[in-house]
This record gives sequence, structure tokens and C-alpha cells, in this order.
Amino acid sequence: MHPYLEEARDQVAEQYRPQLAACDRLRDHAIALLENWKGRPLDPEKHEEAILAAIFARSLNTYWAAIELARVGFGEQAAMLNRSLFEDMVDAHWVSTEPALAVERYEQHHAHSKMLLADAVTAYPDYFPSLKIPEFPAEERKALDGLCLRVCRERVRFDCN
Repeated sequence: MHPYLEEARDQVAEQYRPQLAACDRLRDHAIALLENWKGRPLDPEKHEEAILAAIFARSLNTYWAAIELARVGFGEQAAMLNRSLFEDMVDAHWVSTEPALAVERYEQHHAHSKMLLADAVTAYPDYFPSLKIPEFPAEERKALDGLCLRVCRERVRFDCN
């Protein structure tokens, strides 16, 4: 570890020991819930449960990263992760209240991401000369471009208010 980080870690530990310990306990509690899960297995027919599990896993990693950043003196950068955690909470709530729409949007997002990846790979044919790049129907592309643009505009309007 870099000497600056060691010094910062010692100072933060001295000043915020109880708060960091509480954060560690919360993280460890979440991990223990996963390790000792005795509940029912995920239903393969309920795709929204897999989405919720992915959101939870990502949030746990983000929270852990924020604790570690704070621990070495990067409190401002740790705080920047709070937005991601807040958005994960909103997404998890939305998936819980609108499971069918959430699964539909996830599938649409995945399809649109494949289209964008194909565009990026097509732009550099020398890098992937033997790769067969899939083609997508123009109507599907137009519909997904419009949907993603509309959702993005709605989000920007929400963020600005």
C-alpha cells in the first residue's frame, strides 16, 4: 500500500472507527444473508427475481467499494457512489412493482446493446476480420433506438427537476 494511503487509513480509522465498524457490520450482515440463504430457490420462470438478484449483487459490491474508498481517505469519491446505490434502490423497487415490464425492458435493453456493439465492431473491420457480425431488422432497430431515447429523455428530465 502506498505510504500516503497508509497514513490516510490510520487517520480515518482513528477519527471514524465506530462509523466504519457499523458499515462493516452492515456489509457482513448482507453477505451472511446470501451465504446462509435457506429460502426458496430462484424460480426460472420469474425472470424478475434474477434481475433483483443482479441488482442486489451489484449494490453490495458498490457499497463495499464505497466503504473501502472512505477507509483510505477518498470520502468524496465514496459519496459519488451513493447515486448508483440510490438508483439501484429505485430500480429494485420498480422491478418489484412492475415485474413484467421490467423483464420486457431488460430484454429490449439487451437487444439494443447487441446492436450498438455490432455497430462498434463494424466500425473497425481490421480488428475483427473473421467475425460474422449479426444484422438486425431496421424496424426493430428504429423502435429500440426510439424507446431508449425516450427513456433517456425521461431520466434527464427527472434528474434535472
